[in-house]
Amino acid sequence: MAANLLAARALQPMRQIVSAWQQLQGARSAFTRLDELMTEPVESPPGALAPMRLLSGGVSLERVRWRPQDEAAEVLRGADLAVASGEIIGLVGPSGSGKTTIANMIQGLHRPTAGRVLVDGTDVADLAPALLRAQIGCVPQEVQLFAGSVLENIAMGVADKDPARVVAAARFVGAHDFIERLPQGYNTVLGERGQGLSMGQRQLLCIARAVIRSPRILILDEATSALDPATEERLLRRLRGTVQGRTVIMITHRLAPLAIADRVALVMDGRVEKVGPPTEVMAYARLRMAEASRRDAPM
Repeated sequence: MAANLLAARALQPMRQIVSAWQQLQGARSAFTRLDELMTEPVESPPGALAPMRLLSGGVSLERVRWRPQDEAAEVLRGADLAVASGEIIGLVGPSGSGKTTIANMIQGLHRPTAGRVLVDGTDVADLAPALLRAQIGCVPQEVQLFAGSVLENIAMGVADKDPARVVAAARFVGAHDFIERLPQGYNTVLGERGQGLSMGQRQLLCIARAVIRSPRILILDEATSALDPATEERLLRRLRGTVQGRTVIMITHRLAPLAIADRVALVMDGRVEKVGPPTEVMAYARLRMAEASRRDAPM
């Protein structure tokens, strides 16, 4: 017994040293990332044009090609797409085909290696990024919630944090009832990444954050994938009825969101292969993806 106690006491400093070393490595990684962010070049090019008016929301891709800097393979390989102002369009296709990359291009998060991305006829490269993104609402695949109250999470990035606006946005997306049931309602503090909420609840808060900004272009990247069918149907019906004059781009692998789309674009291998009515394109997409699966299957 005495030997065990002595051994435990002798090992305790070693455990503390290992723990301190792990914390030091974590801090080092954080400082490295912070340094990268602080030294990142300013996005706005000299003489960048600022959109002095509300965008109409027309979007065009002209022979767009793009590859990540440190990867050889192109993600987009000459993509062409024209989205009219006020149109609801769905982007479908297999994973890795370039759908999310197209959404990032529209926001100016990636710059084409060739071709042009236009918003209202102006090259995105000539627009001030912050002012462009102020008129674009995006709900990405990966839910982004932060440590803070529900109200703060919904109103993030909005100058006017009027609680009435927050409640209106939450009601619109169908989040108000579950928020009211939280211990402190809209003042309930969430954990990092929305810890404590279901994935569907997290998605609703992210959609409310996009809606509260009244964006001219709304991008939904698998934004309703975790919602139950009834909640999703109500939300899509509201979107269809209230987005007149706003452009909506929906990236999805499922049929339900396409019920409100005017057109659907099939993205395959970095190109927009077909654009047309939802039923027509989805029938074609099923054939193409079945063909691709057979081609990739082992002999």
